[in-house]
Amino acid sequence: MKSCIIICVFSFATFTCYSQTIIQSELPGRICIGIENPIKLNKKLLTLNSLSLSVSVGSINKKESGEYVWRVCDTTLKTAVLKVYSSNDLVDTFNFQLLVLPEPTITIGNDLESSQGLRAEIENFIYEGIPMKVDRFTVYVIKEGGDYKRVVNIGAAYSAETRSIFKTLRKGDKIIFSDIYVYVGCLTRRLLSRSYSRIYSGKSNFVEY
Repeated sequence: MKSCIIICVFSFATFTCYSQTIIQSELPGRICIGIENPIKLNKKLLTLNSLSLSVSVGSINKKESGEYVWRVCDTTLKTAVLKVYSSNDLVDTFNFQLLVLPEPTITIGNDLESSQGLRAEIENFIYEGIPMKVDRFTVYVIKEGGDYKRVVNIGAAYSAETRSIFKTLRKGDKIIFSDIYVYVGCLTRRLLSRSYSRIYSGKSNFVEY
């Protein structure tokens, strides 16, 4: 009877047996592109001599005994392979699907005086603490008569120029945040598909519309 080797990706949840392998994971057989994916080997596997891991794409680095992180930054591929060796002899091969992360959601503070800028995060995702940074965005202030002002804001924090057009706001004016670029993990900056609209309600407050 073939023995089973345990490999854990993310946290323990379900048990699925693939040939000689048991994968325990909330995302079995998948690796998220752009972030560090923790890989943990079981104690039985650690008894093998000169243990080493190799991957077909990206990089895998050892953190401590039996624990590794695998990072893939190539968005053009769909699958990846991890191989486990002992003294240069192949022990087992593991196939993974590469998972594209969901698009980040932008948080915009509703109080102009206390808000420092835009914040990006991926909501309700199994993997928390994904590093991301807003690179730039465009702000439109549209007056009731149709006139508008436009500023390209570099970075997540509101620039002096952006704050200067906020000072021209009057109750009922519309504010649109669009062309938002975000760095997610090790990926190049990503243009978000949606814009965010607000109406200035007076007293330094935005409301959604």
